[in-house]
Amino acid sequence: MTILLTLHVLAAVVWVGRMFFAYMVLHQSTGPLEPAVGLALWHRIFRLFFPWVWASIVLLLVSGCFYISAGSRAPGCMSTSCRARASWQGRTRGVFSHQSELFGVI
Repeated sequence: MTILLTLHVLAAVVWVGRMFFAYMVLHQSTGPLEPAVGLALWHRIFRLFFPWVWASIVLLLVSGCFYISAGSRAPGCMSTSCRARASWQGRTRGVFSHQSELFGVI
């Protein structure tokens, strides 16, 4: 689980860090360029950028869903509030499933 947590954090850093770079650095750097040159630069950068973004999003979703389903077994979940939250999730899971049965969702 430690490897998955590390990958989860790295995916978030890659996604947010690259978005920060694109907006704060690259956006301001391309301002003085001719529009055609700036557009070509953005196109080349995003062609390389978005595969990393999509990989980060997929990894964040998969690892996040895994940690949500793991509940209190997740690393770093030794605090009382974390155990209480996991316990609350376990109790409400039954409530939500009964509501789903009432409304015919299941």
